[in-house]
Amino acid sequence: MAVSKRESSSDSCPLENDRRRMIYETVEAEPGLCLSAVSEQSGVALSTVRYHVRVLEDENVIQSVTVCGKRRYFPFSQDDLELRSVLFEPAKRRVLEALATLGPTHNARLATALECDSSTVSHHLSMLEDAGFVVRERDGRTVVNELAPTVESVIFEDGANHGSDESESRLETEAA
Repeated sequence: MAVSKRESSSDSCPLENDRRRMIYETVEAEPGLCLSAVSEQSGVALSTVRYHVRVLEDENVIQSVTVCGKRRYFPFSQDDLELRSVLFEPAKRRVLEALATLGPTHNARLATALECDSSTVSHHLSMLEDAGFVVRERDGRTVVNELAPTVESVIFEDGANHGSDESESRLETEAA
């Protein structure tokens, strides 16, 4: 009985395999997809995608990062992977975008601007602080939140902003 063994990468280019190349092209076209989305968009079975992304990671063609419990895939040359991964989480993205628009602000003001419960906002802020994307400082009985210095440029860079125009205009009105 023959033992199944992964192809030797030293003999060939990792993208010579048609399915592997299709998976890579999917990740390159839409960085930050999770495994099931790569499978869905490439049309390759999930188990096959799982195998080929391991090969592509071993060959330093793609890379993955797990943030907030979700593993996402990016071309190897991509920077700021953790932040880019968080931006795929709609609630956390809204919190970061609101902070970028409002500037340093208290939890209650942020919750009002986002039209959600302050405990929900606080939960997301705590996770974002743990990841290093938000700086939180106590001011008496309240907490002032602001973006970490390197975050704002990535949030509003071309192609990264998926926020709705309506929510942006509401936040700009709130900031004024």
